[in-house]
Amino acid sequence: RRRRRSAETPAEAAAPAPEPAQETAHGPAPEPAPEPAPAKTLTVSIEGMMCHHCETTVKRALEQLPFTAGAEADFEKGTAVITLSGEPDEAAIRKAIEDQDYAYLGIK
Repeated sequence: RRRRRSAETPAEAAAPAPEPAQETAHGPAPEPAPEPAPAKTLTVSIEGMMCHHCETTVKRALEQLPFTAGAEADFEKGTAVITLSGEPDEAAIRKAIEDQDYAYLGIK
């Protein structure tokens, strides 16, 4: 007599079966949250920054604005990139830069 061989190898037989989708008391588990949308940014041209201290001064001034989540300034490029958390106010951006004695040249 011949013994029937199982199609499973010993490793497959020992492996746990995949778990079905998790369910909660209220039905199937919710889908994972989608990836957040990339943050909106605004690039501003600035004249007068000469060093890293200037960058820090502009960065701090822009980060005080209520619609700003963060800011980075680059004196070599003469720009600042503002990460927005709300609707930007160009007049407020201009004032924040000019109050630090730099020239606001506009939004790129």
